[in-house]
Amino acid sequence: MILEGGSIVVQQIIILFLMIGLGVVAAHFGLLKEEGTRQLTELLLIIITPCVIIMAFQLSFERSLIKNILIAAFLGALTPTIGIFVSKLFFRNASPERNVMLRYATIFYNSGFFSLPLIRAFFGNTGALYGSVFIGVINIFFWTYGVYLMTGKKNASKLKTFLNPGTIAVLIAITLELLKIKLPGIIHSTLTYVASMHTPLAMMIIGSQFYLYKQDFKLLDGSLWKTVLTRNIIVPLIMLLLNYYLVEDKTLYFTSVIIAAAPTATNTVLFATKFKQDVSTAIQTVMLTTVMTIFTIPLIMGLAMLLKGSL
Repeated sequence: MILEGGSIVVQQIIILFLMIGLGVVAAHFGLLKEEGTRQLTELLLIIITPCVIIMAFQLSFERSLIKNILIAAFLGALTPTIGIFVSKLFFRNASPERNVMLRYATIFYNSGFFSLPLIRAFFGNTGALYGSVFIGVINIFFWTYGVYLMTGKKNASKLKTFLNPGTIAVLIAITLELLKIKLPGIIHSTLTYVASMHTPLAMMIIGSQFYLYKQDFKLLDGSLWKTVLTRNIIVPLIMLLLNYYLVEDKTLYFTSVIIAAAPTATNTVLFATKFKQDVSTAIQTVMLTTVMTIFTIPLIMGLAMLLKGSL
């Protein structure tokens, strides 16, 4: 069963990478240029991902899942917190101009673009429900500790901390659920269609970014491989052990493991640009950690299945 589950993991990751390949092809032939990729990213973040979050909460779930949702919120905060301590340890000797980006690349994971499609493929709406909680929590970290790390000042806007698409969508979804409001059929269908675009569009955006910034890719840069070690292996292994003792529900357990094993967040590049940090390093960490997930996620998931059984 474990070998079968591992095969499913590899198949799903290959599917995602084939979609990434389509993005590379589109960028190569000029169908996706830098401005178009930026616009599609905004579309995904502001419209499509919130639709995924809202629809995840629209399924009929038992009240017992509320406990798992609270655990997911705790794990969503714990994962970047572990990343903060690991990154401080591993990059304490890095040059000041690179330290910020290497630490950011370790702490912040790609929960929306990369993890959520994989989770939905394995666990459907229940997995997406838990994954959506992680997205809401990491958005809070983006606009608090992320801004602090980029600027060196504790000037992250408290309003922006909560007024972002991820957390707003979670709040709307939870409110609808607490009030037992189910969306009317026509709205439900509309949001379902929009949400279905999430996986292919997210993967093609990543592919186009790979192509557009391929000239910045330096395979012999040791710091980049150290980032792969921290982001793709060390943080996931620590979270795997913690999940083993903290989480009983299998769906939540594997969801948390997948998210912890995610590559560097794509908004690392956006934040580096916004706050005038090392954009080249940001691009390279996103590219390399994403490519290496085809090896590291099956490894982490294999260990997870050895501890808790098959998917």
